[in-house]
Amino acid sequence: MERPSLSSGISLKTMKRLFAVSGNRCAFPRCTIEIFNDGAIVGEMCHIKAANPNGPRYDAQQSPEERHSFDNLILLCAIHHKVIDDDEEAYTVERLTNMKRDLENSATPLPDSAVNAAVTMIQSIGQSGGITAHTFKADNIHFHASAQPADDIPSPSRAAAAREILSPELARVLAQQIHILDRAMVNFVCASTQQALPGDHWSVFRPLKPSLYPSATEIRDLPKEDAPLLAEFYDCLLEIDDLVTRWRETDTVWDGNVWNHLMQSIGHSVKKGVQAVERFCPTRQYSPIMPAAGTLIERAAISTRNMHQSLDAHLKRAQARESSRSTPPRTSPRRR
Repeated sequence: MERPSLSSGISLKTMKRLFAVSGNRCAFPRCTIEIFNDGAIVGEMCHIKAANPNGPRYDAQQSPEERHSFDNLILLCAIHHKVIDDDEEAYTVERLTNMKRDLENSATPLPDSAVNAAVTMIQSIGQSGGITAHTFKADNIHFHASAQPADDIPSPSRAAAAREILSPELARVLAQQIHILDRAMVNFVCASTQQALPGDHWSVFRPLKPSLYPSATEIRDLPKEDAPLLAEFYDCLLEIDDLVTRWRETDTVWDGNVWNHLMQSIGHSVKKGVQAVERFCPTRQYSPIMPAAGTLIERAAISTRNMHQSLDAHLKRAQARESSRSTPPRTSPRRR
């Protein structure tokens, strides 16, 4: 996603309006990171349709005024900005526009004093090229109120400490996802083979909710390549929770297709969780009281392999049924 420079053509009026309707939140659904926090501003003004031809979702038909207008700008935290940038196919113009609209419709507008303070800070940075109390990257409207190094890259010791704090929660949530994947697979196999379901309550398939992500201050100490791994994993969990809740509220019949969808969604979340664990805590055990179960990564590999085997068996059964229906019945020779 394109991030404007101070000289990119965004008017003062547009800038004020963008900050005013943010509700002090990143526009990504359910992100709780505050744009204003302890006298600091942490935010990125991003173009939905890129400002230059090499950027994502660039629209050559836009005029310069449309390109830098309020409707084409969205406020995001640095974590979710990276998530969106890394998956242009998933985060389309329509999805980002809806994301922006949903925030504006639900957020409590910021008071004028907070808006003016933010814009005044932006102006002071633009005029001076940077001030001692803030770090600032001139190409992305990204600032923090702290005396960090000029390049704003967390030190290795801070990054290591952040991983140590965030790893137990990551491991606990992933272990639960692996368990949920196993239960979804059992139900899928039963539905596929037309056997009675084991009777798991729907709440079994709701993921654990992290308590540290995304509001913990340690998130800011993670390197840029680490934070998106957490975001992608935990965002998968939100989608699964929404899926299960929606099916329950609409009295969806939990047949083989539903179990297939749920199982593969959970499997995808486990894949994302493993990618995060490989970075944060690759040797973490699946269960502290069952060392024979191996590490989280090893246990996830077993569950994922079982999922794929169950899918393969399901497809073979479906093909066999289709073949039996298409084979004409045998008839005895007519007697003369």
